[in-house]
Amino acid sequence: MVQLLSAALQCEKIDSGKNLLIMLIRTMQASFKQSWNDLSTVIFVYIWFSHANL
Repeated sequence: MVQLLSAALQCEKIDSGKNLLIMLIRTMQASFKQSWNDLSTVIFVYIWFSHANL
């Protein structure tokens, strides 16, 4: 929980276009296990989200 709050505060200092990707990756880092599939899914969702909002 502390890591998530820390990540959220750090994201405020970074360009808003990158906030979603950084928050998702930091959330994954706080979880017990990460896998390449999880990371690629996060990247795919970020790319889809950023293009959907253009």
